[in-house]
Amino acid sequence: MRHALLRLSPEITTKAAGTRARFTRRTAENLRLALRTNELAGTVRPEHARVYLEYEEPAALSVARRVFGIHSVSPAHEEPWESVAALLATAERLTKDLVRGKTFAVRARIADKELGVSSQRINEELGTILREYGRVNLDAPDVTVQIEVRNGRLHVYTTKLSGEGGMPVGVGGRAVVLLSAGYDSAVAAWMMMRRGVAVDFVSCRLGGEAHERAVVAVASRLVRLWAPGIESRLAIVPFEELVERIRRDASPKYAQLVLKRLMYRTGEHVSRRLHGDALVTGESLGQVASQTLRNLKSLSLDTRTPIHRPLLGHSKLEIMDLAKRVGTHHLSSGVPEYCALGTRPATAASPRVVADQEALVPYDEDQAVHDATWHALPAEPEAAPQPLAVSELPEGAVVLDIRTPPERRARAIPGAREVDALDLVHQPQLLDADQTYVVVCDQGQRSLWFAQRLRALGFRAFTLRR
Repeated sequence: MRHALLRLSPEITTKAAGTRARFTRRTAENLRLALRTNELAGTVRPEHARVYLEYEEPAALSVARRVFGIHSVSPAHEEPWESVAALLATAERLTKDLVRGKTFAVRARIADKELGVSSQRINEELGTILREYGRVNLDAPDVTVQIEVRNGRLHVYTTKLSGEGGMPVGVGGRAVVLLSAGYDSAVAAWMMMRRGVAVDFVSCRLGGEAHERAVVAVASRLVRLWAPGIESRLAIVPFEELVERIRRDASPKYAQLVLKRLMYRTGEHVSRRLHGDALVTGESLGQVASQTLRNLKSLSLDTRTPIHRPLLGHSKLEIMDLAKRVGTHHLSSGVPEYCALGTRPATAASPRVVADQEALVPYDEDQAVHDATWHALPAEPEAAPQPLAVSELPEGAVVLDIRTPPERRARAIPGAREVDALDLVHQPQLLDADQTYVVVCDQGQRSLWFAQRLRALGFRAFTLRR
């Protein structure tokens, strides 16, 4: 078996003794879960401000580096303490070739004071021995030889791999993340996990099956990489028909805000159901028109569950860089934007106006969450269905234009049948079962969802490939 010494985050080691012990145990348990989930053998031993790992495969070190609460990972030689002479002989044997022809420094830490040996003594005596092979440089050495004696065991190492630090997942409560599968909400979830918060997810699905698969993929990757073995759930709540009702019933100026309010209500209901302590969003101040301080205030006033926005002060470029670090960038980059809700939203909406507009759109979040699709994470998304998009209109096909009136005025589609998506979903008898239909909208995702609904109702339906 190989050995590694894992240092805990400084913010853990400075806690009071009882809290430090609890956080250390939780970090060790999370590491055990991570190894088991990744089918890696290993033995984890927590002691004071350290966690010791015995492992077989090098991949165990990569897993350990992603466990929140671990500050650094050092592959190490470990053996029982015998004497100063044995320590010096072991250290010389292990490091002489590493320092040969290079500059070096010795950093010893003798935590077992009852041994009667000082750290400085080991620094000086081992440094003298290694000068036969290299040259001392205490400020910027090529190689740093680390010696640690704790609980009667000697550890020798020269490598320190950085970990993610933070707090172990689970010590900071549980929150529900409003997840869209884009860059922002995934990074927001990661930032909360890094502070010790276990997360569940709710996604208000806007783009049919394709959107659902993307959400499952992003949520699963977050859990698989950063909280393996820790219970996490995902609720997918279909919002496509609700979006159509918002288009029909709410003022275009406030439609986006109404949609966000209904997402908050849905997230709050899921949070209560899962006993969450908070709701988390990926909102960033000023990133889009709906995310101004006035709008965020108006959106939040009726929400009893605390809303945390860890990305509030981050720019889009900063968030995208973090997404690369998190490991979700490549997944989120493939998630398309969904058709916009009307015109540019109000940037300083009053709470009263938002509430009045929301009241125009009937929505029962209890029923919506009851009807949601639930996933235990990580979960693999279902295979993609047969392509719905066609490059050319099939012979005899009827084009269904589900765009808004302003969109139609801006760019007419000759020969298209202008329809209301909600009318056709709830009154499919308005369509001819023997006819082939091609659905269009300005960006494609809304038409993709609608074509899927028509297929589910038994119609031959497609969208145009873009």
